[in-house]
Amino acid sequence: MKPIFEPERQFFYKKTGILLPTDCWRDGTKIYLDCTCDKPLYKFKVQNKNIIISKDNTKLFKDYKQKKLIELQELYNERINILVKRTFYRLAKFILKHPNKLYVFSHSGGKDSTVAYDIWVKTLKKIYDKYNITIDYIINFANTSNETADTYKYIKNELPKDKLKILNPKEGFYQWIKRKNYYTPSCLVRNCCRTYKEGQINKAYDNNLEYVMCIGVRQVESVKRSKYQFAMDDTFYRKIFNGKSNMPKKWVNIAPIVDWTDMDVWLYIKKNNLKYNPQYEFGFNRCGCLICPYQSDYIDLLIEEYYPNQWKRWIDILTKSYTSTFVYESFKWTLEEWLNGKWKLGTGKEHELIHKKPTPERIKELATIKGISEEMAAKYFNKRCSYCDKKLNSAELAMNFKMIGREMDLNKLLCRKCFCNKFNMSSKEYTQKIIEFRNSGCNLF
Repeated sequence: MKPIFEPERQFFYKKTGILLPTDCWRDGTKIYLDCTCDKPLYKFKVQNKNIIISKDNTKLFKDYKQKKLIELQELYNERINILVKRTFYRLAKFILKHPNKLYVFSHSGGKDSTVAYDIWVKTLKKIYDKYNITIDYIINFANTSNETADTYKYIKNELPKDKLKILNPKEGFYQWIKRKNYYTPSCLVRNCCRTYKEGQINKAYDNNLEYVMCIGVRQVESVKRSKYQFAMDDTFYRKIFNGKSNMPKKWVNIAPIVDWTDMDVWLYIKKNNLKYNPQYEFGFNRCGCLICPYQSDYIDLLIEEYYPNQWKRWIDILTKSYTSTFVYESFKWTLEEWLNGKWKLGTGKEHELIHKKPTPERIKELATIKGISEEMAAKYFNKRCSYCDKKLNSAELAMNFKMIGREMDLNKLLCRKCFCNKFNMSSKEYTQKIIEFRNSGCNLF
């Protein structure tokens, strides 16, 4: 959730004709009068580059007294003070216990980095004033070449130049995609972060030295990060990510504001008059990579509005990728659908259709795409494995119909794993069968 600043308020008016009250907050596609409301003022969706109001609750708030930002600061002042005190204490305790580690503050140019860095600097000052101990550190900014000019200006103008270390890639983000024959990242295949963030940092610093990376991550940012804690090392990451870790064994990540909410971050920024990246004024939830498969369609509208040159460049890349990576042949998306956001999914139109309600229109569309009868197409919708209850994808369904029979009992469908177990088949053999059937022209696939 973030405050809606005046530029975003005007943008919303431009797109919808609705002038929101000042000091509203937005959480995804929900607009709240303030961050204490349990119901949104409006719900909206983005469709064909238009913002459409899907729920108007203004009548519910007819007599509601909105809490302005300054009132929220007063209301939560004690909470913020306690939170800051606790954050100072655990950060100082760690630093005093490990004064000889090599400290790197990793700054993204975003609001969380801004707050964490402010607390970092104030903590170091307290340590020096009380114990006469000076802690040296580096500020690291991993340039992906996919940030905005506003982010670069913020990093260069607001951070001390004598401590700032900018990691510039040998190959830019757009050149990287071009070299990969315009194969674009998606939510399912997203190795750009590994290449331009973790990859750059791991190469820039000696993996055999005891580095402490101070980062601005928070638990509420995602399900993945909900298990994060203040100090995290290689053992920690392997424990929560099934034995996988990008962290060198001698390094440690510390996250000073790991348990802060969005509201905490914004109230701290306002209370301390911190300068922050102007992208938040425009409506962006986060700053960092501008083009990202995890960006919402609403954020895409903001990119097109405020960074038109970068948006046009990306549309040109997507247009080239549509042809060079055989998008229609593989995923059945039209060029218009691809450009309007389907590139983010990493899945095809069949996958999207079969997990929706099987309306006559959708059944007919799937039948046309696959070249099968509508009666057969109807069998693909919303099916689950009869053993483990896993949602079945189109290829799994096709394997059942091909190997067992098109008239099989739909209550006995199996996912890949259960199918392999029942018929004593390896996963590799299962995949090879799919390839063989597709190459033979079987419409089920």
